[in-house]
Amino acid sequence: TNESFYTVSFSKGPIGLRLESDYYGSVAIVRGFFGQDSLAKSSGCISPGDRLTHINGFDIQNAPFDHALDIFRAVQRDPFDLKFARRGIEHIDWSKKLNGGIQEARRAIYEAKAKFFSAPRMEDGMVYCSLTRNRGRNVNAFNLHRDDTGEFLLACSVQADGTGPMILHTQKDSHLRNLKDIVTAQDNASYLGCIIPNFVGTEFRVIDFRTNAWDSSEVELSEETGLNEVCAMSYEVNFLGREPNFFKVFLRKPRVWEDEVDNWDSDSQNVSSSDPLAGSGKSLLNCAAGFKRNIGEPMPANSIQKLWENVFPEKKQNDDNPSDVYQGVGTSETEGDSSLMVLETKKPTWNTTISAWVLNFNGRVRIPSKKNFILIPEQGNMTTESEFTNRDGEITEMVVLRHGKMSKSRFTVDFRYPICPLAALAICCSSFAMKRAVT
Repeated sequence: TNESFYTVSFSKGPIGLRLESDYYGSVAIVRGFFGQDSLAKSSGCISPGDRLTHINGFDIQNAPFDHALDIFRAVQRDPFDLKFARRGIEHIDWSKKLNGGIQEARRAIYEAKAKFFSAPRMEDGMVYCSLTRNRGRNVNAFNLHRDDTGEFLLACSVQADGTGPMILHTQKDSHLRNLKDIVTAQDNASYLGCIIPNFVGTEFRVIDFRTNAWDSSEVELSEETGLNEVCAMSYEVNFLGREPNFFKVFLRKPRVWEDEVDNWDSDSQNVSSSDPLAGSGKSLLNCAAGFKRNIGEPMPANSIQKLWENVFPEKKQNDDNPSDVYQGVGTSETEGDSSLMVLETKKPTWNTTISAWVLNFNGRVRIPSKKNFILIPEQGNMTTESEFTNRDGEITEMVVLRHGKMSKSRFTVDFRYPICPLAALAICCSSFAMKRAVT
């Protein structure tokens, strides 16, 4: 990474340094100072955004934030040293011939956005959040907050009728304006990306901020090549709604996004091969269509085919050769792509006592709703399940995303590795979108 390290020595404390953790409580970051005359501020070395890495030589980079604070307070009785890390800007592409201040500002914007694409580590466990639905005259907005701190994270906005692209951003009041009033330029500090649905509302593609949601050529390029794609969702057609909705999520294994900021070139079509969102030549949904089915009941290769077969059953292809009918989006192995992970909604069980479908949400959901779901690794997919083995090498069922209704306008959104905050919001918001082939 492009980080520089420096050490500051103090005779004793307190030094007036304000620290905060990242989303997952595992990193101590300088937020600011308590007073302009504080020792930390007067040192002239420490800046907001720097990362505290060592206290008196003790490495706290992997220590819980609360533990790091305890150590920080304890050492201030005597002289002590603090070591910090600061991200550099050594690899700016000056060939763009832009003012250095503009380049630095752009980099700062990209670094601020990176946290929304960073998944928690496996050991961080579940991140507990809530989703608030704000209905406006023309726009509905879904704001995501952390439950433990109440911190606003990000939001998703869509037309009030649930149709068209859904815009991901960091504005709290988007329901009070028109959707196209949200600036979707990649250098805009609040724009994070978009969710693009297909016509029947069974497939949703999540694209990052380097693709303009309103530029059809950029959207089509991403659809063809997978450029700037974060994840994708594929819903099973469900006309009558007699059974709960079922869908799968396709995404790639998480990478350290902060380490990839240098690859986020200002030209969204000119990305480095090491960029975590660089196109692989295929979109995630196209990669999914290339899976090899090996066990279980397959899903159709695409939702349009199943829609056609439901409406015109006499047109259904010959079932004698399943490989001609299906290209296997069901339990499967990826072909030549070990980075692709597949998640699916857990199927509920029918409770004869209450005559309803039920799932165990561990008290995080209070109101029955078709929008309630639990996301788990795809069953039978060894590539995905291998990410969730215990110390004994056994594959355990693990909830990676939990979404459900708590009140009329509040919903639970709990997520963990490998889901990042933006993907968690996008997946949950897809359940609110207009779907012509799903009830």
